[in-house]
Amino acid sequence: MLQMFQVMLFVSLGLLIHSYLIYPGIVALLYFFKLKKSVEQPGSNSLPNLCCIIPAYNEEKVIASKIQSVLDCDYPGEKLQILVGSDQSSDSTAEIVDQFVQRDSRIQFFNFQTRRGKPQVLNDLVQIALRTRPQDSDLVIVFTDANVMLEYHTLQRLAATFNNPRIGLCDSRMISVDTLEDNISGSEEHYLQLESQLKYWEGFLWGCMMGPFGGCYAVRANLVPILPENILVDDFYVSMKVIEQGYQTRSAPDAMAFEKLPGQLTEEFRRKERISAGNMQNLFYFVHLLTHSFPVSFAFISHKIIRWTGPVWLILAMISSLMLSLNNFLAYSWIFLFMLVVFFIVPWVDRELGKAGIHLKPFRRISYFAWMNLALLMGLFKYLGGVRSSIWQPTQRV
Repeated sequence: MLQMFQVMLFVSLGLLIHSYLIYPGIVALLYFFKLKKSVEQPGSNSLPNLCCIIPAYNEEKVIASKIQSVLDCDYPGEKLQILVGSDQSSDSTAEIVDQFVQRDSRIQFFNFQTRRGKPQVLNDLVQIALRTRPQDSDLVIVFTDANVMLEYHTLQRLAATFNNPRIGLCDSRMISVDTLEDNISGSEEHYLQLESQLKYWEGFLWGCMMGPFGGCYAVRANLVPILPENILVDDFYVSMKVIEQGYQTRSAPDAMAFEKLPGQLTEEFRRKERISAGNMQNLFYFVHLLTHSFPVSFAFISHKIIRWTGPVWLILAMISSLMLSLNNFLAYSWIFLFMLVVFFIVPWVDRELGKAGIHLKPFRRISYFAWMNLALLMGLFKYLGGVRSSIWQPTQRV
């Protein structure tokens, strides 16, 4: 029995250490070796036709700034189209978008009168885009959220990557703005920076970046799949379908997009919980890729699956270290005590210090990691309970 607990502990901790430390280290090392040998291939100056698709639900606070940020990009006007779809918004979103439609013929607005969820809105808008340009084999779709603002060169830098015919999807670099270290958004921004770097390395090395951030990414129109009705994390589903079709998924770090985070733990927890349930859906959809060729399966398992199931490995590690410590194994007692401090004591101390206006960055980082793993666990339970609808409530706009 004790041997079983030892194996359980070493396997659980080994998987987590591999996903969070060893795998990023391997990818970074391979990247720097390949970077020295790589030769930049000159690309053409041609830019494809772009169709920006913006799903919206009660986005009156941000939709005007969003559309204007797209219009302000340095992309040829004759090659740009904007489709906005409202999922039965009950605020003034429709009125605001209508004002833009009247001023610019490149913008089309579809005010759907039935609340169906983001995937169905995206499906409809993609089909409209394809019907609008049926003969355009080079059409590129840009999926972008209403609260994500684009930098002046974002669209051009995304589109330029498609001069490489092997690339089917390209992600932008998501940057959080107005983040403060005394709330959760500072920790989220730190996580986004690390994830952005890792995804860029994956794409550069193997052409299989493990999922875009979703706020702003581009896909060849002929590769965009029809989204399942109840899918919760549509961006990852799209990217894996692109990989299935033999195309590369990459990241363009110089194509920047900006998002304001609410900075509230409850909002971020709800978002992560929803993403976790969606991750489990995608694991079911793409479980066959576990036996895919080396880079795809290796990246999928190391970067995503182990982290998605991280709370399970953490629970197994705590249970096994506790059982071993109860049998007078002192070394395992230290492991159990360490996990107890990290996942229970530090988050509690961080919360109490926050009430007193004291914010310690190391405590905030650890607390963020603990809370987000709890959100992943709750999302797993939500998935096991059955996902019946993809209707979404956006996080609080700021």
